[in-house]
Amino acid sequence: MNSRSRRFEPVALSGRNRGLLPLATASMALALSAVGAEAGCTIDNATVGSCDSSGVTVTAGFGSSTLTVDGVNSIGIFYSPPPNTPSGTFTQTLTVTGGSVLDSTGGQSGVNGGSGISMVSTGSGNNANVTQNSTAIIEAGVVIDSHARYGGAVFLRSEGAGDVVIDNSGMVTAVGIHDDNTPFTNAEVEDGAVVDGLTATTHLGAATVINRGSVTAMSGRGLYADGNFAAATVDNNGYVTAINAPMQTSSIRNMAGATVEAQLAGARAIAYYGLASVDNAGTVHSVTRQALVAWSKAGDAIVVNSGTATADDRNAVQAATERGNATIINSGIVSASMAPTDTLGADYGYSGLRANVDFAGTVTIVNSGTVTAAYDAAVVAHTPSVDATVTNSGTLNGLSGVFISNGAGQGTIDTINDTAADTVGSNTIAGTARLVNSGSIAAVNYGAYLDATHTVVKNSGSITASIGTGVVTNATVSAVVDNSGTISGEAYGVDAYSATTVTNRGTISGSAGAAVRFNANGNRLNVYDGSAFEGGIAFQNTTGNRISFYTGSYTLAVQDYLLDQNTIKLRGSARTLITSGLNGAGTGDILVVDTSGSTAVDRSAAVMQNQVSGVLRDIMDLDTERGAAVLPPAGSGGALGYAAEGKPAASPTLRVFNDGRGQSVAVDPAGTLFWMRGFYGTRDQSADGAAAGSDAHQYGTLAGADRVYEDWRIGAFGGAGRTSNTLSDGSASLDADMALAGLYARRSFGMLAFDASLTGGYVWADAERRIGGGDVAKGSFDGRFISPELALSAKYALAPNWTLRPSLGIRYVATQFDGYTESGSSQNVRYDSRSSQSLEERFDARLGYRIDTGAGQPSTVWIGGGATATQWFDKGGYGASVSGADFTVKPVGDKTVYGGSLAVGFDLKLSGSASLFGSFEHAQFTDRSRTDVARGGFKVAF
Repeated sequence: MNSRSRRFEPVALSGRNRGLLPLATASMALALSAVGAEAGCTIDNATVGSCDSSGVTVTAGFGSSTLTVDGVNSIGIFYSPPPNTPSGTFTQTLTVTGGSVLDSTGGQSGVNGGSGISMVSTGSGNNANVTQNSTAIIEAGVVIDSHARYGGAVFLRSEGAGDVVIDNSGMVTAVGIHDDNTPFTNAEVEDGAVVDGLTATTHLGAATVINRGSVTAMSGRGLYADGNFAAATVDNNGYVTAINAPMQTSSIRNMAGATVEAQLAGARAIAYYGLASVDNAGTVHSVTRQALVAWSKAGDAIVVNSGTATADDRNAVQAATERGNATIINSGIVSASMAPTDTLGADYGYSGLRANVDFAGTVTIVNSGTVTAAYDAAVVAHTPSVDATVTNSGTLNGLSGVFISNGAGQGTIDTINDTAADTVGSNTIAGTARLVNSGSIAAVNYGAYLDATHTVVKNSGSITASIGTGVVTNATVSAVVDNSGTISGEAYGVDAYSATTVTNRGTISGSAGAAVRFNANGNRLNVYDGSAFEGGIAFQNTTGNRISFYTGSYTLAVQDYLLDQNTIKLRGSARTLITSGLNGAGTGDILVVDTSGSTAVDRSAAVMQNQVSGVLRDIMDLDTERGAAVLPPAGSGGALGYAAEGKPAASPTLRVFNDGRGQSVAVDPAGTLFWMRGFYGTRDQSADGAAAGSDAHQYGTLAGADRVYEDWRIGAFGGAGRTSNTLSDGSASLDADMALAGLYARRSFGMLAFDASLTGGYVWADAERRIGGGDVAKGSFDGRFISPELALSAKYALAPNWTLRPSLGIRYVATQFDGYTESGSSQNVRYDSRSSQSLEERFDARLGYRIDTGAGQPSTVWIGGGATATQWFDKGGYGASVSGADFTVKPVGDKTVYGGSLAVGFDLKLSGSASLFGSFEHAQFTDRSRTDVARGGFKVAF
């Protein structure tokens, strides 16, 4: 009977026909017992053969048809196109809802062999010329318990063309049975007696399986999508020789919260011509096959896992293709194991993530999750040609860590016989093998193995091998290992079988063998600050090698290093090479001594004196009233710029003045000016390829007094300060305390002023030098310095309230430091005494504007700038020795340094005894150093 939009009322399923469910599906028995009378079947453009407990059989009409099964208890559903039709296109959409239960556990096989849902094109006329687009939607609350002889619990298949889609939100169980309803044995399942949970296949078209519910496949695959079988002809080398239809996608999605339990593959997508894709956000478990696998004969394969994938006896997640790109992206939890008695043999592998290409294509594996493979490598990337890249920011635990190679002839359990060197290099990729690790790779045998034309290992995380080697690399053209993390192995940290560039900023260690073993000539070893090699470097008498030491001090243990057939390069003049520790066989220690931290004190006195000079200039520019002394008359334009006429003090007691800069001074009855100043400054030195940068801080306190004698102003001062200098790479530091004292004077000549000062001081210094590997060498020494300075300045009145104050100056600083000997490390250096001299020429100018804020409280805003040139007259260096070898410590820094500065500021008088001040100054120098100084505050005269 044909019908459109017609409803059928089936007969309720009797208890006798319903049968007993096995213990494995006890939960479904509970679901069955709760089902009431069926609501029926609704069709559109279809013919219903039956809609009752014995089965739902519907034949589609031409064009589009739909079937909705709502609240039905039945053996199964058979929804097919018209039989024996030579050609045509049929679109069938099935929706199962309303808590329907499809149960064939009693062994009934009248509806397509026991499948819960069957949408299959059958008969001689429904093959190549028929297009059958089928969609099956199983809504939440639906239970399918299928005991079937073939196919699957939900079975969609197009023998000709058409897209097939399964979207399941229900509870599905599939058990493969014989005609007598006895289940398939595991051995029979392995031989091909398979019944899947959800299976969608098509000869020409796309196959899609979506699971939002739960699927249990006790005799087959959980989720299976197989598409585009007849779309192209592919030869034995993976080349497409004929195309019958366009590329299509076979895809599986297991949504968050969904579960899959399977005897064979948990989710398997196959595309014969097109993309094979598996995306899991739920939980998938396989007993004897992969949890997730995507394979393409001619096209790309991709697996994305953000859920949990577990395989008891095979690779857990696999993406494979013959000729195309294979990709795995994992952010979830993956676990692969091997059964105690493996029925599959050792030909399949037991890796956590495995992506492989048979002929040519790119392999990409990205892991940010957790992967465990106790019997194989955690990650395997195989391709004969093009590139293979593994990026790990998560956690990898395995018998081995990461394997990247051709894979041909290597076997599927990726281990290397470390006693047979000829094994390495037998599986070379014709392309680039790249490992980027910022996570953790923990292995037993090998942390990482790479074999390709070009190999690259970039590690900022951890790669460890408890009994084997951290990283094994072989390249026919170039190999690079760039480490800023940790690489360690019981045998070797890095084992390089071809010319390799090893760059280390972290730790590489080999407990029994060496940190690094070079097995070929022409290697490059770049040693940066922070490097540690635990176990030394085994050169094995190779030649053409070059070691480059960058900033820092190092003690590098080497084995079989031919000094005359290899080269060592030091970056920067502050490093000294000592090779006298090598014996005749080239075994011993190579020492690199970086003295830049110790020599920093040589210029620290000049830096401190710059602070002192700035304070003295401020003091000598001070405007204040004097009592006993006579001041220059107002309007004289003198360099001191006094604003008041000379007059006696108003009282015979000590008087306190604010100087307009937020600082306080005091004048006694005799006209003596007392002052105190604190200072703080910083200096940042940028690093370059030859020297580390540094950060220096200076702070201290000065106090003094002066009087005016006719045109002369004469004073004395004293104080203390501290300077701290740390190299930016952390390889050295210096702290020095200073005590200083001196005299200063100013002579006025009309609008000009001549300044002179003399400063002397004593220095107590403590230095630390860090040796690569963790040692710290410490030493203490004393020093002294003297610094005379001369300056000429003028003060011009440009306009009412506007003034310009230019200045020229020259300062000389001479320092001398005692010798000392370091202690506390394996590389203690003895330093001779040394001296240093410098001469600085300075020009600066300040433009000020005077503001009357009322009540007779003038304030000033100003902008200024300047230029300096400093010459250092260091000798050729000074003597030092380490481990019995003498060497010369050369001066650090440019001989001549030019600089320029800009500054802005204000002096705001709030009252006769209070002021608010602030300024900012930036200076830049040709030796790549710069200073930024900000001052500000609120001061009250006392």
